[in-house]
Amino acid sequence: MYVCICNAITEAELRHSVDNGARSLEDLQLDTGVASCCGTCADAAQAVLARHCPGAAACHAAPAAVAVAPVAMPSPVMRAPSVPSAPVFAPVRWVSRAPHAMAKAA
Repeated sequence: MYVCICNAITEAELRHSVDNGARSLEDLQLDTGVASCCGTCADAAQAVLARHCPGAAACHAAPAAVAVAPVAMPSPVMRAPSVPSAPVFAPVRWVSRAPHAMAKAA
């Protein structure tokens, strides 16, 4: 059965993703693309995840917090705005690649 109509993703594909280690909706989105377009299928994908996950604790555990050390940023250097000169481009000849244009040339 199709779960995501926008990306043509089936329940079997979601089960396969869960079997290969997907443990959250974000994992399913990265692996299959489900719920990445209109989002209507997010609840159905979440239900597939809940039914086929090997353990509720493994699938619904919060990710471990990552410690982030503060970084000292250098102070910005203030400069007067410069006005760039206009770029110089060579003239370009446009050529149509449409099939009808190629048929006329032949």
